[in-house]
Amino acid sequence: MRSSRAALFAASLALLIAPSAFAQQKPAQPKIVIVAKGPRSEPKPSSASGGATFVHLTPFGATCKPTSGDKSAYASRQPISIQDAAGAPIAEIRITSYGDDWKSDEEIRARILRVLSAQATDLSPGIDWDESTFIDLVGKVRFKDGKESPFEESGGHVCFSNHEGAVIFTRVQLPK
Repeated sequence: MRSSRAALFAASLALLIAPSAFAQQKPAQPKIVIVAKGPRSEPKPSSASGGATFVHLTPFGATCKPTSGDKSAYASRQPISIQDAAGAPIAEIRITSYGDDWKSDEEIRARILRVLSAQATDLSPGIDWDESTFIDLVGKVRFKDGKESPFEESGGHVCFSNHEGAVIFTRVQLPK
């Protein structure tokens, strides 16, 4: 009788502990897919003209166009991860273009995961920094419900549309 009470107590205790263990689990990391076949090729400077020419670079934010007028995404907030600012679970990020400095697909995947976990405090509907920034990583976010949005990242500058369609620009310090 005593051993059955002990077993019942142990089972009850396990049921009480189990929900709190599940509540502390982090959301699953999204799948990172690299579909670009290599670095995008930008026109290079030419000395044939006798002088330096400028390299054409695509300005940052070129793919981030608003799809809704939702302004709640820009409310003053405590630090929030990029993944949480997206407003819904992300199933996949598909990288369609990247710059010349990336050595491997794994390096790109690691960077995207660091960006998603980085904390942002200033969310804006447009670029609110003074420095020139050019596109480096370009892709699409696919949410678990199938909805898609643009994604760009370059040197800690990030733009994407959240699940509601509000375009968000921000800068983050990337965790090491």
